[in-house]
Amino acid sequence: MYMVDLITCYCYMMLRKFHYAEWNAKNTAIINSSVVLFFIFTASLDILLLFVSPDKLQALYSYPKTRYVLTILFFMIILDSRYYLLKKDAIYVMEGKINRSGQNNGWLLFIITSSILIGSIIIGFIVAQYVKAQGITF
Repeated sequence: MYMVDLITCYCYMMLRKFHYAEWNAKNTAIINSSVVLFFIFTASLDILLLFVSPDKLQALYSYPKTRYVLTILFFMIILDSRYYLLKKDAIYVMEGKINRSGQNNGWLLFIITSSILIGSIIIGFIVAQYVKAQGITF
């Protein structure tokens, strides 16, 4: 969870540096982390199922929209409950650590957040192309 908190905090701090409202920055950071987790989880699950049970992977791809919507909603609910119910100060504690380390430049945070998001999308795309090359139809 440390890495998820770090990704969320980087996005939150970047948005705050660019003058987003606090509540909007927190919600957007949670959505960003949910998208990153979605792509990494989907890629990992696809690779695992491709080698373990290609039939189950094909069954998952028979209803891709439902699968994607439910997965992203699952991660959003998990992260919302973490940051609004269970550990309300997780982002602020991480923000203090990042501020002490000196990595609180707005453009540096933008580059880090963008790199993580684009990297997860690229990983998801590469895995999808690999799965497609193995004969799983979308």
